[in-house]
Amino acid sequence: MNKEIIVHDGHHPLLDTLKKSKLGHYTRSEMLAQRPQIVWDFTLGTTLEKREFYQQLRSMGVNQIHADLTTCHGSLLIKEFPELQTAFASACWSPKDSYELWQRDPEAEFGLLEILPMQPVEVQSPGHCFTYPRVISTLINEARFAAKDGLAKTSDLDRAMKYGVNYPLGLVQWEERIGKEIIDLILRDLREETNSDRYKTL
Repeated sequence: MNKEIIVHDGHHPLLDTLKKSKLGHYTRSEMLAQRPQIVWDFTLGTTLEKREFYQQLRSMGVNQIHADLTTCHGSLLIKEFPELQTAFASACWSPKDSYELWQRDPEAEFGLLEILPMQPVEVQSPGHCFTYPRVISTLINEARFAAKDGLAKTSDLDRAMKYGVNYPLGLVQWEERIGKEIIDLILRDLREETNSDRYKTL
């Protein structure tokens, strides 16, 4: 029987939900003694960090990886690692209670994802940090710079986005809901991969 486990780094926003699963959950160092064949990866990291992790999993004989690729270049990784069967963006909170999902086999069962308190939105490609996380992180970063440059108070920025463009939250509120760490990881990976100052963070 294939041994199936969850691997996390203690920082994923859905960790409490994942702990309700019947699957064992481990940190990366704890996982080494488990010798799994199927890994559900809920670590947060850049493309380089994920690539190193998946090379390690490959060397251990893991034959299936299902991974949260919210903070990295998913399209590159799924080309490089055929073991990656499922990619999703569940680390970036959405006011629609949804997340983007890519599956190598569109007919595959959702497996562990069925316990998530969100609905999947299937996509053709993970792209770079998926679409929603990439776009909202870039907008939030612009709001950061606007506040830093004294263009508006954060309360005014939030009010402008809610009442001016009908966003469900202001961008400052949105960042608080998602978490600065996740936004910064997304922007960091985008900057490392594109070498563009567009993704420079404060």
